[in-house]
Amino acid sequence: MFVSSNPTATRTDAASQAENAKKEAARKGQDKDGFMKLLMSQMTHQDPMEPMSNQEMMQQMVTIESLDRTQKLETSIKSLNTNMFMSSANLIGRDVTVQDPDDTQKTITGKVEGLRVDNGTANLVINGKNYAASTMISVQ
Repeated sequence: MFVSSNPTATRTDAASQAENAKKEAARKGQDKDGFMKLLMSQMTHQDPMEPMSNQEMMQQMVTIESLDRTQKLETSIKSLNTNMFMSSANLIGRDVTVQDPDDTQKTITGKVEGLRVDNGTANLVINGKNYAASTMISVQ
C-alpha cells in the first residue's frame, strides 16, 4: 500500500484499515466463542463411563486463556501499527533524517515523498527509496 501527499487519500486509507481491524477482531471473537461452544459440547456429550480427566479439563482451560491473551496481544500490536502509520503519514512533505540500513554509521536526509506499508511495517519513501519509519532519527 502506498500513501501520497494527498490528505484525503490518507484519511480514507486509515479509515479502511481501522474498519478491517474491527472486522478481524470480530472474526477472532467468533473463534473464541466457537472454541468455548466446542468445549461445552464435548463436556455435555462425553462418555459417562470415561469422563474427561481433570488434567484434560485444565489443558482446555489453559488453551482458552492462552487464546484470549494472544488475541489481546495481537489487537494491541495492530493498534500500535495503526498509530505508527498515522504518525508516519503526518511526515509526508517534511524533511527527515533516517539511519542508513546498509551502513549504520551513516544517515540519510530527505523529504518524505510518501508512505508505504509492507507486512504491517510503515516505511517512509525518501528519494524514491523505502526506509522503515522506526529508523527515523530526526524531523526538520
